[in-house]
Amino acid sequence: MNNSQVTPDDLWDFAEQFWKSDDRSGPLWSVFDPIGLLPCDNGPTTSPPFPKLAHLFASTGGDGVHFSLLRQENSASLAELPVLMTVPMAFEQANWIVGANLHEFLCLGCRTGFFSLEGIAYDDLRDSELQGLASKYEPHQDQVPILSALRKRFELHPWDEIPNRIAALQELYRPHIGELNPWLADE
Repeated sequence: MNNSQVTPDDLWDFAEQFWKSDDRSGPLWSVFDPIGLLPCDNGPTTSPPFPKLAHLFASTGGDGVHFSLLRQENSASLAELPVLMTVPMAFEQANWIVGANLHEFLCLGCRTGFFSLEGIAYDDLRDSELQGLASKYEPHQDQVPILSALRKRFELHPWDEIPNRIAALQELYRPHIGELNPWLADE
C-alpha cells in the first residue's frame, strides 16, 4: 500500500493489529482513545453541522468533535478526500479542513494526538493551539506507543508551517463545504 493513500479501513485495520499486538484490557474501539481518535461508523451523515456529503470516520470522544472525509465530485477514492473536523460547540466556524487527505491529517496529529486539534476552531485558542501543534510537544506516556506505531506504519512526518498549511487548506476546500451543505453557506 502507498502510505499516502490511507483510507479509514486501513486505519482501523491497523488499530486492530495494534490492539492484538499487546495485552490490551479495553475493547478494540478504544485502542486509539488515548490520542483522541475513536472509530465511528463509516458512511454519510446528514446531521447539522456536518456537510451533507461528509463520510464520518472518527471522533475525539469529547464535545461532539468528529472527523469526516469530504466527498468531492472528481474523487473516486476515499484516500483522495480532504479531512473535515467538525467542532459543534465552535459556533463561529464549526467546520475546519485539517488535511488534504487522511495521510496528511494523520501527519498533523502524529506528534500531539488529535484531542487538541479542536482548539483551532475557537478564536481565543487558535494561535496558542497552532503554536502547540508546531512545538516539540512531549506526548503523555500512554500516547507514546500509539503515536510511534502510527508514525512507523503510515510513514508519518509532522507538518512544517502549520498555520500556513491550515490557512491554505481552508482556502482550497472551504468553498466546497458551502456547496454541499446549504445551512453552512454563510459560514
